[in-house]
Amino acid sequence: MAPESTTRAEGTADGPGEGIAEEVIAEEDILHVIVGHGLPVLFLNTVDSFRAVCPESELLVIDNDSPQPDLRRALAARAEADPYMTYVLRDDNAPDNEKVGALYSAYRHAFSVAEEQGFRFVHLLQGDMQVLWWDADARAKLTDLYRRHPNCVNVHTRAFSSDRSLMGDIVWDEAVGATVIPRYGVTDTGMFHLERWRSAGMRFTSSEEETADAALEKGLVTVVSPWPTEVPVPWPAVVRRGRQVGREVRAAKPFLCRPLDAPAVAAVKRATTPVPWETLCTPWGWWCLAPMSETDLSRWYYLNYRRHALQRNGWRDGRPRWVTDGLDHRWDVLRTPHRPSVAALVLRPLPSFLGEVARRVGGRS
Repeated sequence: MAPESTTRAEGTADGPGEGIAEEVIAEEDILHVIVGHGLPVLFLNTVDSFRAVCPESELLVIDNDSPQPDLRRALAARAEADPYMTYVLRDDNAPDNEKVGALYSAYRHAFSVAEEQGFRFVHLLQGDMQVLWWDADARAKLTDLYRRHPNCVNVHTRAFSSDRSLMGDIVWDEAVGATVIPRYGVTDTGMFHLERWRSAGMRFTSSEEETADAALEKGLVTVVSPWPTEVPVPWPAVVRRGRQVGREVRAAKPFLCRPLDAPAVAAVKRATTPVPWETLCTPWGWWCLAPMSETDLSRWYYLNYRRHALQRNGWRDGRPRWVTDGLDHRWDVLRTPHRPSVAALVLRPLPSFLGEVARRVGGRS
């Protein structure tokens, strides 16, 4: 990908670029929002990792009707002890988003809260992510990206797997002068500029695709920050149609992914193109397969990614590999958890793979 353009593009008074001041985005202008449903280890890891790097930032935690009483009590206890955290338990878990319950309904609630309380930006996180770093430089980078891209409502602040670049899910766009997500005018995570959101007449509908397509029709673009501040926890358990698929990984460490130290954060800040997920994320006290996956293995996408990677990069650079850097000792591979299991990697995508083969064969007959 090409290096970032240094050309600045200011918004006009009647366009979506309106509202970016010369000053860096202030922390008090941002409402950080975490939405989750169930999966206690993942959900609490997201909340606690955010608080570790943002101890006094305004945080709204929306629980989409988690079924575990212990999780509800743990989130409520954190909010009671934290003057900057608000906990909302919603009983609306309709299947308008099969990953985490009524995700977009929760987002609409969060945006209403942000506007009522006078916030200018909303930072959306989901309950299977981990925040690795956040500071004034991160806000300065976001400010600069908004200045240079007046049609950007949503800056993506989450790291992407190298697989996403391989498959063209994120690309360098010469016309925009940035790395973008070409099929999405907005996504469902990252930083959102509320004034531009209102100016463009945007709202979260009932589906990811419908919202993203509406944004594209309005000429909006999602810019990917070269300095990601959060990562998905690799190989997570997920919720599909109200049922948990897979087991949550448990490791005897404070967080599921190892926090970035000062030199690692400094390296991120030198980047001019988005830092890959695999560069930032190290499972802490457990080990996993890389390139990493942010979903379950019910389909054969991951194996298809490997096929494309091997074809493009050859065996040395395209093969999967085990990440063990977060273990205290090399021999801990014998007694610490890992994801995914080799059996799951082969067997779980098999029905989807066979179905795809049957579909293609049937299409030729």
